[in-house]
Amino acid sequence: MNATIPMKTQISILFIYFAASLALGFSQEADPAQEVRAPVPLEVTHLPIPQDLKHLLIQKPYVDFLLLIDETGVVKDFVATASNHAKLLPPAQRLVERLHFEPAQQEGKAIPIRHTIRIHFEDFQQQAWRDSGQIPMGSVSTDGTGRKFFDQAPSAFAYTQSEVTELDVPLQLEQGTLRIVEGPEGQPPAGSCTIEFYIDSDGVPRLPSVLESDSELASLSGLASLQSMRFKPLRKDLNPTYVKVRQRFQFGNTSAQEKL
Repeated sequence: MNATIPMKTQISILFIYFAASLALGFSQEADPAQEVRAPVPLEVTHLPIPQDLKHLLIQKPYVDFLLLIDETGVVKDFVATASNHAKLLPPAQRLVERLHFEPAQQEGKAIPIRHTIRIHFEDFQQQAWRDSGQIPMGSVSTDGTGRKFFDQAPSAFAYTQSEVTELDVPLQLEQGTLRIVEGPEGQPPAGSCTIEFYIDSDGVPRLPSVLESDSELASLSGLASLQSMRFKPLRKDLNPTYVKVRQRFQFGNTSAQEKL
C-alpha cells in the first residue's frame, strides 16, 4: 500500500535522517582537510558481563557499534557491527540507546557525525581467576560443557557482518509501505533515489545514506518508505548477523498511490 505524507508534517520526523544522509552521503561529506573533533561519551561505556556468559571466560568481551550522533550529542541511530559473542548484543544495545555525547565539532561548530564506539564487558571474578592461573569448574555440568564448545570454536559464537548471499534464509521483506512526501504546494515526487543502509539482526533498517537522487522530494519519500520497512530477522549459521544493502526507490506513478 502506498501513502502520501504532507511535506510540512514529514520534515520534522525525517529531518535528521535527510540532513545526516546528505551530510554523510555522496555529495556533502565533511571536508577532509578540516579537522573534526570526535564526540566524547558522557556516560560509562562498559557493563558487567551477563551472568549466563561468565563461565565462558571470554577474552575481552565487547560489542562494537557504528552510531549516528546529532549536533546535540544524541544518538539518533546505530547498528552493532562486531562482537565476540552474539549474546552480548542486547545489553550493549540498551546502553547505547541511552548514551549521550559531547557533540563532534568542526571549525568550532557542533556537527552530526557517524562514530564508532566499543562497549566493554567486565567481570572482576573472572579477572581474578585469570590472575591466579585457575580455571573454574562451573556451577553445574553444563557450564563446563558450554565453555568447552566455546573454547573449541569461539568464532561460531561471534557476531559479524554477512553478505546477503550468506544468510540462512534469503532476505525477506515482512512489511513496508511506499510513502510519498508531497511538496509545500502538493506536488508529488518524481524520479528516483538510491539509498544505502544496514539491516540489523532484528530486520530493522539502520543508518540510511542517500547515494543519488533526482530531487529532495524523492530523497524524503525514499527515507520515509525505508522507515516503514521491516525484514525477517537475519541469521547466518543460526547466529544473529547484519548486512549492508542498496535500494532504489522509484516515484511518479501517482495513479497507484493511496493518500492517507
